[in-house]
Amino acid sequence: MGGVRPERLIQRLILCVLLAMLLVAACTSSPPPSPTIGPGGQPTVVIESPASGSPTPVGQPLAVQARADDIQGSGVNRIDLRVNDILVDSESTPGLVAQTMFVAQLSWTPSADEVVTLTVIAYRPDGTPSPPASVTVAVVFGDASPQPGDTFTPQPSPSPTAGEVPSAPPVTPTAAARPTLPPFATPTASPSPSPSPSPTPVAIDLDVSVEESTLDDPWVVGSEYSFDVIVSNEGSQPAPAASIRVRICASPPEPCNPSGSFNTESSPLNPGTALDYPASVTPQLDGERYLRVRLILPPGYVDIDPSNNEFLYAITVEPAASPTESLSPGP
Repeated sequence: MGGVRPERLIQRLILCVLLAMLLVAACTSSPPPSPTIGPGGQPTVVIESPASGSPTPVGQPLAVQARADDIQGSGVNRIDLRVNDILVDSESTPGLVAQTMFVAQLSWTPSADEVVTLTVIAYRPDGTPSPPASVTVAVVFGDASPQPGDTFTPQPSPSPTAGEVPSAPPVTPTAAARPTLPPFATPTASPSPSPSPSPTPVAIDLDVSVEESTLDDPWVVGSEYSFDVIVSNEGSQPAPAASIRVRICASPPEPCNPSGSFNTESSPLNPGTALDYPASVTPQLDGERYLRVRLILPPGYVDIDPSNNEFLYAITVEPAASPTESLSPGP
């Protein structure tokens, strides 16, 4: 019988090597990461940017991007941003419709140089919060990006002069021998405590509105506009103080990157009562915009009709007049 030709043998060896490599790659490849699940079935939230330890300049808006996941629940419809435990911004899903994954663009403008903690919390429509996620940033004066002159260059040690005894090189200490430890018993893992159920949020019925006749004047970039925000308690339960957020936003879709904003806090309201809150806002960008007024409820409360927590009004913002346009024509 004739033997196998050498070139055939080499081809079979190469084919066997390629098949073995494919099998190893298939066995060692890890599955794609899946979203995490919060304790007790809560939603989860992470801060995607900025990174912890990042510097940010005083007086410039800091963009904070957060992502919430709720793969086992009803979904989230709001993410709050707190700075040193003070609520500074909040973003909701379009129409407050719950989503299993929601990415929010939040913003905060620092006013002093300090080290602060940014915390985000995601919420379901029923008020169930996620565990908080936090990062720490340093607020500095001036440009926070590194400058060319900021690089530290180590200087060489000076050479000894004539007649001077050179210093001895540093001695590298030798690590002492580790003592032999006696064998010990393997500790048994204690069972994880069962997560306590989230308390049932208090159901309230708050409405927010604005007298639209006060918004009919033409809007101009750089001009301040004042109006009253009306908060009323239409339910049968006392309502707590809520945050009032006023934004001038680009046209939908969300998220809203404000080009003018106003924040204040409402007062607690008894059933069937309403209060007016003077607000003012200055548009910074021209074009087709909309005024958005929202109520942000504190933790532990949920609105039975959350659509009434938001007021939208379409506006057109005109560019500011240039100095030459504002001058009256001569005779």
